[in-house]
Amino acid sequence: MNILDKQILLKKELIKRKLPSNLSFNEKKLFIEDKFNKAPNFYLVKLKNVIINKNGLPILKDKTLINDYLDLDSLRNLKFFKKIILLLKYKFNIILDRLNLSNKVKILNEAVFVNNRHSNGYFHWVSDTLPKIIYLEKNRLLNKKKILINLNYKNFQKEYCKKVNSYKFIFQKKNTKIFVKNFYYLSKIHNSGNPRKQSISLIRDFFLKKNKPKKKIYISRKFESKRNLMNEEEFCNYLKKKNFEIHYFERYSILKQINLISKTKILIGFSGSGLINCVWLSKKSSLIDIRPETDNYVNPFFSISNLIKFNYNFFLCKKTNFLKSNHYANFTIDIDKFDKNFKKILK
Repeated sequence: MNILDKQILLKKELIKRKLPSNLSFNEKKLFIEDKFNKAPNFYLVKLKNVIINKNGLPILKDKTLINDYLDLDSLRNLKFFKKIILLLKYKFNIILDRLNLSNKVKILNEAVFVNNRHSNGYFHWVSDTLPKIIYLEKNRLLNKKKILINLNYKNFQKEYCKKVNSYKFIFQKKNTKIFVKNFYYLSKIHNSGNPRKQSISLIRDFFLKKNKPKKKIYISRKFESKRNLMNEEEFCNYLKKKNFEIHYFERYSILKQINLISKTKILIGFSGSGLINCVWLSKKSSLIDIRPETDNYVNPFFSISNLIKFNYNFFLCKKTNFLKSNHYANFTIDIDKFDKNFKKILK
């Protein structure tokens, strides 16, 4: 694998953000690290003879590209140990691939690669990967070349790709290794969860239609296996009295989700992948981000609100099982306190 050339598409930039108003001293600690963020150079690299193994892992040799694909800069808490584990796992998968000679091999003369290790998650696909695809489309860059979507892709990725242009994509088949003679690798366009203004503008300009925001919507996680509100039924009954609609986005098409949010003036949801749909809110809308009180650094929706200029609000909820991490735990919400805090917004 040889690097033939490298092209800077967007230069690195310092992103400045305005903190939410009326924060207490303790609440300011939640956002202080995200007041500034340095977006790296967004670049395109052409490589020769790259293999995507049967599990969808691109076998790269350049350390910078490996770090970019694994997104090691996004790691927090025990960063050193997590980095070692991810690198060892990556190398181990490469060794296993070399030992397994029975896989089918599909040979491609050329392909564009936009994913990283996060891309199969809905949040990261919309926030971090989709802007790269739309950047290519808008700038007619590599226009005649196919974009390779590696395993294990989800249905929502196929839906979005179909909306962009279904003929531009190749989806890796199961148990099939891919050998790409001319491999075009796109680096991350911004740090995960910290988008540039241009990133958000790209996807909004491409997907959004003009709508009048009138709806009040709560995105439920009722059918998810983790990060649920244990008293959600009571909370939903409270919201219905405030004329809120309750929606289950995992059961909707992508276009239905975009259309609903573009018509929403108040959006409430638990901090998670479904809330990335806030990128479709209008400037005059409001978001109430229900987040764990022990979560001190995950602020993507605050970051996005600064770019779109919708009104960002948050409410802290308690974990029901303190032995589990925020990612896997369930929570309860103090409805009386919520009502007191947001009476003016919800009326």
